[in-house]
Amino acid sequence: MKKTGPSSEEVTCEKLAEKASGKLNLVFFGDLNGLDHEAFMVASRDASVADDFAFFHTADKECASKFGTSAPGVALVRTFDDSPLSYVATDGEPMAVSDIIRFATSNSTPTLITFSEDYIESIFAKKNAALMLFADDNDQHHSNVFAEAAKAHKGKILFVRSGATEGIQAKLSEFVGVTQDMLPTLRLVQPTEEGIKKFRYDEKLSDLSVENIGQWVDEFKSGKLSPFLKSEDIPETQGAVTVVVGKSFE
Repeated sequence: MKKTGPSSEEVTCEKLAEKASGKLNLVFFGDLNGLDHEAFMVASRDASVADDFAFFHTADKECASKFGTSAPGVALVRTFDDSPLSYVATDGEPMAVSDIIRFATSNSTPTLITFSEDYIESIFAKKNAALMLFADDNDQHHSNVFAEAAKAHKGKILFVRSGATEGIQAKLSEFVGVTQDMLPTLRLVQPTEEGIKKFRYDEKLSDLSVENIGQWVDEFKSGKLSPFLKSEDIPETQGAVTVVVGKSFE
């Protein structure tokens, strides 16, 4: 839903906790007539963050410390993971609009996402690559390893955990091509303008570790992985008629 009215609301420190109670909130602390506040206001109108965050500003500099930052500074108040988080410009330079937006977007999703309808847009509409562990709820071993990997490799890719049998998670598993008898399994999806590329982790999950998850993600980011295709094997020899399969079709 598109916002109406001012892009950022001026609030008092007393009202801030009540106002900034939604999922994602950005709060500016400092003078309201300087370059820092101007950069914050420009960021609050940027299409990449305007509809996902609630924006607030206050001239109460002493209030900043209550929200883990200093003035001039920006606090990100969220309902998951560590909160609040702080952004301040370095070396006495004014805040940059691009840095405020980057701070907001890079911290807009949990370190480890449990897939739900809330994250369809974050992954598919915004075309963010996501590493997905499909596992039963009682599979603590793989879930714990995956959670540690999410912390160790935060920022490289979205980490998503999902089941395969209920609600929106069942629809996700069907879309990715995962069935209950395949669990646990590790997949990677890359939404693009042309469609969704899917990658399958083919190593033994009994050997899954934080290190080899990170290595697989690095191989993806460097372009070394090939998308998974449902396909027969490429024929070793060809007869009078050339047989083309999914793996060899261009």
